[in-house]
Formats: sequence, C-alpha cells, structure tokens
Amino acid sequence: DPKREEIISNFLLDRMKIKTDKLRILNTLRQVDEELHYSSVKITSTKLKKDFYRKYNKRLMQILELHFSNKNCLELFDYYAAIPKEWKLFPETIELMKILKNRDIKIGIASNFDSKLEKTLVHHLGLYDYLDFIVVSQVVGLEKPDVNFYKFVINQNSLTPENTLYIGDNYCLDYLPGTAANLKCYLYDIDGAHEDKSDTIKSLMEILQFI
Repeated sequence: DPKREEIISNFLLDRMKIKTDKLRILNTLRQVDEELHYSSVKITSTKLKKDFYRKYNKRLMQILELHFSNKNCLELFDYYAAIPKEWKLFPETIELMKILKNRDIKIGIASNFDSKLEKTLVHHLGLYDYLDFIVVSQVVGLEKPDVNFYKFVINQNSLTPENTLYIGDNYCLDYLPGTAANLKCYLYDIDGAHEDKSDTIKSLMEILQFI
C-alpha cells in the first residue's frame, strides 16, 4: 500500500490536473504489464530502471490517451519512487500457511524480484518460518516468463510438477509458463480481471480444495 493506481491517479491530478478513473488506470497498468516486462536480472542500475519506466510510463499515458513527454514520464517515475510504500499480506495468508504446514506441504516463493525480497519476507511480512524455499530471479539469473525459470525452481527444490500447485496473478508471467512447465496453475484474480479464464481463484483459501 498504497496501490499503484492510487499513486498514479494522484500524480495525474496533482501534476497534470487530470482526474482519471482508478479502475481504468488499474486495467491499463495490467495491459502495460503484459506488454513490457520489468527485468530484475537485466536492470541493475538506477539509469536502466529510469529508462525502463520512462518507456513504461509513456505507454501507460498513450493508452490513457494523455499528453506525454520524456519529462512527465520521468516526473511520474520520481513521484512514484518518492511515495512511502508498505507490503501487506492478504488477510488469509498466515492462516493458510499454518494449515499447509500442519499438513506437511512444502511451501515456496518464486519471484521476479531482486535480492531484497528475502529481507522483506523475514523482517516485514513474517512469512519466513513458513517457507521451505525462496527463488528470486535476480539471484538465479533466470526470470519469468522464461519456462527455464520454472524448471530451475522444480529441479532446485526436488518438486514433482504434476503434484505442485502454483498460484500467480499474471497470465503471461505466471500462468502460461507455469503451465508449460507442467505445474498445476491458478490465477489469483481478486479484482475479476481474468473472468474469461477458467483456472482462477478469488481467495487464497480456495486452493485447499485442490490439495
């Protein structure tokens, strides 16, 4: 928190005097996420990060049919970066993990993130004691949507793909390559963005029916 669409809505109102529906911004963010994939493996400096988000913000404003320039695309980057943010768990997360651990089910995280993820899990979210493994793209040099990232997770942690349930919230980064790696995949679709897809859940507790 705060959510991406809230920060961008505030930026558009504060800096460009434009009021834009947050749901429209959210849907546009999802579209741009599908088109442009941030790489924590390749993007290793502030300069490269700014260059990526200049392109990202340009595409965002194009789809929103707003005036854009290199200047305001970078202003959005700086505005977003300056906002204090906090990772928060969904309410059912700890309860679900306790149930899974009581059943001796292995739990892991496979993430397109940088090396700070483990520190966040340990010190801020309280998940570390429930996890059997954490695979971070920047650390291993592979990333979603490369199916080899998923194969690495499977082999590194001695998983049996057909007995492994994988939950993600991105169709292109999570569901498609995870399925290609023979994992049983479900899309976490709390906002109803993937209602046209069959393998979706709206609550993490729903996965208990598949185990």
